[in-house]
Formats: sequence, C-alpha cells, structure tokens
Amino acid sequence: MSEHSIRPGYSPDSQFACRYCDKRYKWKSTMRRHEQDECGDKEPKFQCMYCPYKARQKGNLGVHVRKHHTPPEQVSDIAKSDIDQNVQN
Repeated sequence: MSEHSIRPGYSPDSQFACRYCDKRYKWKSTMRRHEQDECGDKEPKFQCMYCPYKARQKGNLGVHVRKHHTPPEQVSDIAKSDIDQNVQN
C-alpha cells in the first residue's frame, strides 16, 4: 500500500480492512465491530429511553443519556441495566 492510497485520518498501521467498504482499522476487533454493527445501512439497535435517539454502540447511548438526560449530580448513578433493557432486536 503506497502512502497515496491511504485515506486521510488512517495510517499504514491500519491493516484490517472492512470486506464491504474501504475503511481500514488498526485493530481486528474494531474492524469486526464496524462490519457487524455499523457498515452499510444497518439500523442502530440501542434506543434511548427518553427520546427518539438511537445509537449503533451501547457506549454511545450511555454518553448520550448522561449528557442530555441526567442532572449533573446523578451522572455516576445511571444503571447499566437501564441501557441494556433498551436494546432493540
């Protein structure tokens, strides 16, 4: 791979390529997550319990809930089970 064929924001260390698009990843686990949950027209599977927001990754939903729906003094009190219960099948 020449330096000219590397997409902006990626490095020669990005050795794991998605089978469906041209995105490349340094870690195989990150590439697998991309293929399973993000690549193509996959619908987000994590639904916010307070608004219409949906996320493709559970961690992103947690950040959204803490940022938009939690009073600052309660940020550390959000139960993981609350987020787990809102996974769409």
